[in-house]
Amino acid sequence: MGIVAGVAMCLIAVTSLLIRKVRYEVWYLAHVTFYVLIVICVGMHRPKISTHSVIVAIFVGALWFSDRLIRFAKLTFFSIGNSATITPLPNGGTRIVLARCPVRTEPGAHCFLWIPKVRGFETHPFTVASVDNGRMSFVVAAYDGFTRDLHNYALNNPGAQLRASIDGPYGTVPNFAKYDKIVLIAGGSGGSFTFGIATNTIRKLATDSKSVIEFVWVVREHGIYSFQAQRIRDLMLNRIYFVVQR
Repeated sequence: MGIVAGVAMCLIAVTSLLIRKVRYEVWYLAHVTFYVLIVICVGMHRPKISTHSVIVAIFVGALWFSDRLIRFAKLTFFSIGNSATITPLPNGGTRIVLARCPVRTEPGAHCFLWIPKVRGFETHPFTVASVDNGRMSFVVAAYDGFTRDLHNYALNNPGAQLRASIDGPYGTVPNFAKYDKIVLIAGGSGGSFTFGIATNTIRKLATDSKSVIEFVWVVREHGIYSFQAQRIRDLMLNRIYFVVQR
């Protein structure tokens, strides 16, 4: 059992170096499988309670199982009466608007998104781009795997409403409204995060605030800029100095 656990640890390291960037879903499945195998084998390697090793293995396994159970419960709760409207954007982007979201969700946090029509047994983390009237939106760039399949579905079914749920939000965002000058810098699809930060900061600023916000966004292609053009115009109307560099 000790040998099996040791081999599993080595395989986690090897797959992380060779597979993670090429086939993320394969790596993730292998990572979880090897992790569970390691915990079980470590416990069976020293099975006597007096050695304390099995106690540690049971404790670690209980933590992991509890985490998965809580995530499943949250996904189930937010799937009730929830749906995602997907819209294709230029240059491989996809806008996702959820009908329901947690009360205290703020732009800049991230949630694990579940859309079973695209991938039934996968959740993927995305940054919250905006929250308006209880509706939460994401802007996702298509690469491979889930994001590629999502964009292809949006191209074939623009405006489709799909069953969806989320697990989150996770992460905290500082209150930028208390500063006199804020400089936001983003590149490519990372603009989704900083657009949300800018919009949320404007809402928190007092009407007589003298704070200045500068937003620098670097993009490779004009198509990426075009699907955020309206948001840029809205932000510029709120005293934000905008620089887009190509």
